[in-house]
Amino acid sequence: MADSFPGTAEPSPSRRRVLVWGSLIGALVVVLAASLWLSGAIPWFHDEPLPETVQKPRPVRHPQAEPLLAVAPAGLPVAVRDRYRPRPDRRLLLAVAEVQRLRKGTPPEPVQAEFQDGKWRLLSGQDEVGTLSEIPSFDEATDLLARWAARWPPPAAAGSAGHPEIAGDALDRAVREVDAAALLTALSKLGADAQGDEARVRSTTAGLAWLSTLTVDPLDQADPLLAEAWAWLALERGSAMRGVAGDEVLIARALGYEGAAARAASKLAVDDPLRLYAAGDEARLGTLCAARPADRPCHFLRLALLAERHQSERFRAAILASPFKGETSLAARGLETRLADYETELASGRDLAALAFLASGGKGEMKSLLGLNESSVEARTRDFETAVGSLSSGNNSGAIDAAALPAGYRAAFYSGLFQEATYVVEHIASGPAARHLAELLATPAAGTAAELRRWIELKGQALDGARDSRPLVEFMESARSIGPAPLAELAVVIKRQSESTEPLRRRPIPALFARLDTRPSHLVIAARAAEGSLNSPALFETFARAAAEGAPHLSEELPARAAELSEDSVRLREIADDPAMPQSARAMALAAMAKLDKADGALVRARYEELAADPDQGPDLLVWLLEKNGDLRGALAAEEAAIRRGSYHGALALAHLQTEKARLQLALGDPEGAFRTIEPAIEQYKEETLQQAATIELARHHPENALKLAQAALERYPRNASDTSGLIARARWQLGDDATAAKELAANRNGLLAAWNRYLPESFAEAFATAPEDSVRRAFSEMVAAGIAPNILARAAIALGEKRGLAITMPLLAGLHDPAPEWRDAIRLATYDLILEKSGKDAALDWVKKGMADRPHNFALALYQMRKYELLLGLYPEGQESMKPGLIRMLKAASLLHLRETRGPRWDGVVAEVAKDPGDDFFARGARYLTGRIDAAEILRHPLLGRGELASLGWLMGVKAASERRFADADGWFQVAVESGQEQQPPLAWSWLIEVGWQKVNRSLTVLEKKGDF
Repeated sequence: MADSFPGTAEPSPSRRRVLVWGSLIGALVVVLAASLWLSGAIPWFHDEPLPETVQKPRPVRHPQAEPLLAVAPAGLPVAVRDRYRPRPDRRLLLAVAEVQRLRKGTPPEPVQAEFQDGKWRLLSGQDEVGTLSEIPSFDEATDLLARWAARWPPPAAAGSAGHPEIAGDALDRAVREVDAAALLTALSKLGADAQGDEARVRSTTAGLAWLSTLTVDPLDQADPLLAEAWAWLALERGSAMRGVAGDEVLIARALGYEGAAARAASKLAVDDPLRLYAAGDEARLGTLCAARPADRPCHFLRLALLAERHQSERFRAAILASPFKGETSLAARGLETRLADYETELASGRDLAALAFLASGGKGEMKSLLGLNESSVEARTRDFETAVGSLSSGNNSGAIDAAALPAGYRAAFYSGLFQEATYVVEHIASGPAARHLAELLATPAAGTAAELRRWIELKGQALDGARDSRPLVEFMESARSIGPAPLAELAVVIKRQSESTEPLRRRPIPALFARLDTRPSHLVIAARAAEGSLNSPALFETFARAAAEGAPHLSEELPARAAELSEDSVRLREIADDPAMPQSARAMALAAMAKLDKADGALVRARYEELAADPDQGPDLLVWLLEKNGDLRGALAAEEAAIRRGSYHGALALAHLQTEKARLQLALGDPEGAFRTIEPAIEQYKEETLQQAATIELARHHPENALKLAQAALERYPRNASDTSGLIARARWQLGDDATAAKELAANRNGLLAAWNRYLPESFAEAFATAPEDSVRRAFSEMVAAGIAPNILARAAIALGEKRGLAITMPLLAGLHDPAPEWRDAIRLATYDLILEKSGKDAALDWVKKGMADRPHNFALALYQMRKYELLLGLYPEGQESMKPGLIRMLKAASLLHLRETRGPRWDGVVAEVAKDPGDDFFARGARYLTGRIDAAEILRHPLLGRGELASLGWLMGVKAASERRFADADGWFQVAVESGQEQQPPLAWSWLIEVGWQKVNRSLTVLEKKGDF
């Protein structure tokens, strides 16, 4: 289950495993222009470097911004969009070349795809293949491929020196037996004349369809094989022959186009296993297979559905009742590798790699990556590549492309290795184990093996707490073989350990998109990158909708997200009621329906109870709902019922249930019972268990044991363990060891002292919520003496003030001296908010006015960024003196547009101020544009000089477009601003904030346009 449900609500605190960013205004993530730009030391429109005292050791290059400076300003949104436009499915382009080879009998021409006038134009050499929409469906692509095949007649059947009927019989037998190795062998023996006979075309297509279905391929190694299957499907469509619909079902499904497979399956009989498989109807398929105990294809399809849904309990029962019971084969091990049930079975990956190694012709014995003759592994990767290289080095005149069948072996081999690697870096989550694994692969074969080793190494470094993202960025930009899914995981790591507008977060994403195409699985990756790294609501919506349409059950929670965006309550109900949908999608749909008042509490609870009763799911969602409704005792009962059922998978799953039960007991005021519950789970050394046990020990006033537990968690799980460091500090404070607590906090390297990390403020406020004032002052002064940045300490003081009031906080804030210029206004605004909460508007306004004498224009920047539009307009009336009055006027005009106030006294006053300004700098032109005195052409005619202008222009054009309710255009311009790579600079940060605000609402930009808020 995912750790959270984006767009709905957060799970219980112990489930949060990502770095959580706070906000000084209690809204969303904010980066407050933390650079000398805010202090006026760096002009807005120059790319001057920061002074040496504040420069980073290795300045980040901005390769994504440099080419944009040569683009005409009006074309910038399209230029940025082109960087994040997945190309047509790579398997389709390979299939175009293969159709040409098969039909003409000549070496294939290179196939190119050019995007023109909103469509893809495909060229094979100089020949026009056809056009496709921006994100083509399987049906559209297959129709194009079939038309391409129909340009040439099939070659006449010719006599063969061999016995083609023997090869055909072997192929049919391999299909009936669901034997991947036999399919590979039989297909390799087909001659080129297979096209000339209808029965042989159907037999070949069926063999390729089943081989594609049997192939497990998380690293995209099987593309040539899947392209071959697509090409042969097109040969059927492009001739007078009509193939069996079942082949199209399997090929579409293997390519990931689940929706197209279901449509094709509707032509089959209602009790056809392929139809039930394509529809995802596992229950009826199970009933059918039970009546056909020897039908291997039927049983395989059922097992495949259970494996891809990770339904371990049902899978284990089903395989015992199937012909695959006890079988060690490529098909059986491939199923178990998809299932990835590490609690009960780890051998599947190692066996799959070994079987692929031997089937490809590799010599010697292939052993496990994790044991058993480990020294042979790296050599075997070289031996394997030699073996498959020899398979593809022959002539290319047969029925199957020389690269296709080796791709099948390669997919199986690397899927097996990847499963064991994933076990180490995700399930064990151990940096030392990842390092050991990388050492075993010290000199692997070039290409996929070498890149897999590097991926393991980088994941291990992140697990060890490394916070330098540059190695991850460089690998994402240089990788060519491993497939985009593991690279997308690195993008998540980069996001987790970087500030929100740090250029490194965005820099590798164009390289990632260069590896993506329009297959549904890649669109899922594109949607996640658009949301998490690019922060583009328009791109996220585009990719999420396309993924959900192409693969409605295989796109995780995206179908529910897409339905929620458009407030489609009918589709949300369908998702919530669909047992084939992933748990996260059903939960998200239920939450969205509740928000739209389309589902009552009884319905939501009934569905969550249904999910909780599933032995392969667990009670987490039900517990989340009950906690959200304030029913802690009900949540506790749900955890206890799950423990009693005993359907959890292994000791780690039980430890999770015990940890959650203990957390709820503590919340109900029973720390002693909580510790009794969690004590047996501690030996599993799960991070959440160690942290929760430490929290319970603090509640029991056992700081020594709490310290030991938290230190164990930090040592075992250093990555982003800022919450663990907060627990260590609380234990030190409870022990009265303020000096050690301060020194450890100051030395922290896992993100606790990041500008917006919430754990230090929360830990300080929790530890001293009822402590005597003198102990508060001692602990705080020790942190000051240890050199912790004033802005971090200010947040801690304010967090305490939210619990205890101004009397204890204001003296602490008064003792902070010389904060960095960029944080002075942040502290001021945070203090203003606290006074506003505790003493009211008048007191807060009086306080903030006293500090406006210095840097008034800079304070206006902070007010705008923090969305304090009313406060900005109130503090800067007409005639307010400022070093940069033009800037103030532009910000006032922008603030009024945000407030949708384009008439009335305040608007007329700003318009009058702007009319009096004779200047021709950007501030003056920007204010005129925002107030309608000049048009876009006047703004766009000025050349771009640097990244500062790029960001400023993007923000300005975006604000104007949004004020006119052209939100899609605004998104395009805001993306120009954030593409500039101006780390934490106001125009970029402002644009980023608006985009994140739209994302937070979880509605389509078309829906948001109607209200107009931005």
